[in-house]
Amino acid sequence: METVSVRDSDGKRIAKYILLTETEIRAILNGRAIIPKVFKDKLVKEYGPFDRIIGMEVYPRALQVDHRVPYQVSGDDGLWAEDIKKFMLLFESSQRKKSFSCERCRNFLKFREPSVCGTCYWAFPEAYDHIAMRKVRQLELVWQDEEADAFDRIKAKLAAEGRTIEEAAKALLLTLDK
Repeated sequence: METVSVRDSDGKRIAKYILLTETEIRAILNGRAIIPKVFKDKLVKEYGPFDRIIGMEVYPRALQVDHRVPYQVSGDDGLWAEDIKKFMLLFESSQRKKSFSCERCRNFLKFREPSVCGTCYWAFPEAYDHIAMRKVRQLELVWQDEEADAFDRIKAKLAAEGRTIEEAAKALLLTLDK
């Protein structure tokens, strides 16, 4: 809503209220607030220095603070109240993947319903119903340090059998469903 000063029929100054269009409102909300370092420090203290998507431990300096529900859908909801549950820490590559997926999602493009985003993998990878409104389940495994050596050995062994590590992992996990 915009307020302008006008004169009434008696020449007296009064306020006139003008309702803004959706396009005008989005233009106003387009300016993001800068997330304070102290807020990022609270997130690191709460969740540890981990990328929330892939679970990889990284230096806190390499993590970016991201809205769980995209800014374009819910604005800076939670920032001023310092509600850390509405934010997550992501490594740059996870941030790009999330942005790419969200920017092509029907909810992002058309509906902009925060509740839909709230049940998405990109907002809550620990408990989700969909990925960009599609019934998909995704598992990201990170092999760090000594684990990376084991990964390479397993991958080479499977390649000799004509299988990929992804195929073998999925087949192994599916045996748990029987």
